[in-house]
Amino acid sequence: MNYFGMFFSFMIPGLILGAMAVAVLGEKKGAGKAGARARRCAAPQEEKTKLYICDLAAELRKNAA
Repeated sequence: MNYFGMFFSFMIPGLILGAMAVAVLGEKKGAGKAGARARRCAAPQEEKTKLYICDLAAELRKNAA
């Protein structure tokens, strides 16, 4: 049996077709993400609450002066 011929007959075309399918699916998925990102940026932003109660940089400036 010619395993060398089978390898090049089935494996290599399968890899090429698989890579092409991944490239096409990646483009479709990327377009969806870009559209979602545009919608998210267009939405009004809510005021975020501060993580800390006091600002350490302001505390250092106040203590240095």
